[in-house]
Amino acid sequence: MRLSDAAKARRPALLRSLAPLLQEEGMLWLAGGLPSPLAFPIEQVHLTLKHGVQVDITEPATIAKSQQYMLDSGGWGYAPLLEWLRAHVAEQHRPQYDEWGVLVSAGNADAMQRVWETLLNPGDTLLIEELSFAFSISALRPWTHARGLHVECVPLTPRGIDGHALDALLSDWEAKRPGARFPRVLFLVPQGQNPSGADLEEPELRHIYDVCRRHDVSIVEDDPCAARNSGAQFGAQFSNAHHHTLFRYRYLHFGDATAPPSKAAPPPGLRGLRRSFLSVDTDGRVIRMDSFSKWIAPGLRMGFISGPKPILTKLAQGAPPGMNVAAFMQVLLHSMLTAWGAAGLERHLGELQLAYRHRCAVALAAMDEHLTGVAEWRAPQTGMFVWVRLPVVSSLALMDELKRAKVAVVPGAFFASDPEGSKSPFVRLSFAYATDDDIKEGIRRLGALLRAGTPAESSAWNLWGLL
Repeated sequence: MRLSDAAKARRPALLRSLAPLLQEEGMLWLAGGLPSPLAFPIEQVHLTLKHGVQVDITEPATIAKSQQYMLDSGGWGYAPLLEWLRAHVAEQHRPQYDEWGVLVSAGNADAMQRVWETLLNPGDTLLIEELSFAFSISALRPWTHARGLHVECVPLTPRGIDGHALDALLSDWEAKRPGARFPRVLFLVPQGQNPSGADLEEPELRHIYDVCRRHDVSIVEDDPCAARNSGAQFGAQFSNAHHHTLFRYRYLHFGDATAPPSKAAPPPGLRGLRRSFLSVDTDGRVIRMDSFSKWIAPGLRMGFISGPKPILTKLAQGAPPGMNVAAFMQVLLHSMLTAWGAAGLERHLGELQLAYRHRCAVALAAMDEHLTGVAEWRAPQTGMFVWVRLPVVSSLALMDELKRAKVAVVPGAFFASDPEGSKSPFVRLSFAYATDDDIKEGIRRLGALLRAGTPAESSAWNLWGLL
């Protein structure tokens, strides 16, 4: 895996290199400016989780650790939490080489920026899916507009990124993209691709890994870009609507939301989740970014990055202690996971999956009632969203009317590599936050607007403004 020039220039922070001395018995610390624990105001923490599970943080050393600079493990994160994460990654992904590791991040938005700084130089080429999470597009904007990054979109199929198209592009790169640097990195969401919902099966995943290995391209997989004519390309796969697996946020797989409750399968919990690129990586070319946002709480602002230790070392070098994650939150999360234990975590995930299955069922029933004949979609079995095709050239044309109708959706153009120039007929609907009644009413209003007729062209909508 190739490093950027900036990453090559990084060196360990000199003051942080002294931190291991703190652990030596009898060491008198007259070095770094660590505040005295006597100055810390918190003496105990007591929390009650669902089902009455108690989290008690009372041990003086742990309480002090939660309020101090996090210097554990060279700044990689709170040592007990790292131990839990490594065991979790080993169980879920079973990396196939020895020199892999895990470090704590402040969620995938933070991880993404650190990875780009570590792997990309100005003027490099980055491969992404032709549809990509809207924040990813926004995060790349400074790179493309100020650092000369070339973004190359790879076509999607109903099963995920097109490995054959990727191979053909890389095999004939100089002829197809004269003057552009050969790609260094492929960034993708392999399961529950956001927003299209395309879901890589293991054969396709292994094929894409083999393509990247042959062409020496690193893989960054994100487990939370449409071309200008993405609507036309994706129209055919939505002609047969309804009831097909699409979204698959790894921890939010809930199964068939259209099945009657009496016939629905039990929630999968952590079992039966699909293979990742990390799980098939044999030579350390995959960096995996995970977040606790969708399956515990986004307010924790915490995630973790898995991959080859030399790359993780560069990710940590030059960063504030704990990768910008508050020590208090790291100690708190580890205490929660410990209080739950394996059975408690499984119960939490199972309840979460059932809740999303129910909300998805409510949304799909409302769509059947109000959108049949005026929109096309497929039923997700995972995640928080439904990707819907509307009978318009650009869904941006509806944004003003939807705003007046008090319904907020995400237009498909927001997921394009060129949002300002894209025309997409799709919208992404979320069933995660709204109540059952609000889901039903929001979809009813959308259906009424569509049946009343739609504007032919988009108004001058400010893509970078607020809905």
